[in-house]
Amino acid sequence: MADQPGTVVRPDKNSRQPALTGVVVPLRPHFGTMGVAPAAPQRVSSVTPGHHGGNVDNWRIGAGGRMYYPVQVPGALLSVGDPHVSHGDGEVSGTALEASLNGLLRLTIRRDQPFTEPVLETATELLIHGFGETLDDAMKAAALRTHGILQSYLGLSRADAYSFMSVAADFTVTQVVDQRQGAHGRIDKRCFPRWTGIAA
Repeated sequence: MADQPGTVVRPDKNSRQPALTGVVVPLRPHFGTMGVAPAAPQRVSSVTPGHHGGNVDNWRIGAGGRMYYPVQVPGALLSVGDPHVSHGDGEVSGTALEASLNGLLRLTIRRDQPFTEPVLETATELLIHGFGETLDDAMKAAALRTHGILQSYLGLSRADAYSFMSVAADFTVTQVVDQRQGAHGRIDKRCFPRWTGIAA
């Protein structure tokens, strides 16, 4: 059945649709699913994202990106998969340009960064993820976590962090297709020229 996550749908040459004529889709190779094992007493679906990461589906988790996850079980048990060559924020149709990818990953334990949620650092920005049963819940989680990081890591006061979020942070829907909704807050590093970043 095509409407179930993870179900293999065999190609049917009689139902194929032609590619979009005159359209160019830029490639954004990335792994849609990447995370550590959650601290849970039962099996956890790989379809839904959470504090452990998982199916975050942020296309910026690509070459040169640094993802930070809170280690929840001994050994972390990193899992990586769901390779895409492109999809947009929201991934609204439930799929992407799926592909097979090879990746070279470097794992580092950072005891100085006690993140409680997935945080992505790129060369130009910091992205803080939030998840929830609704988009309102996901947005609230992303906003609260972004607010906390602006204080903890960038040195703003509580009031200044709240003000900064309204005038300079961007909040975007990450995905709406993985059972739990995802949103992320984006902090442009140019806003903090004296900050050297998280990466060691």
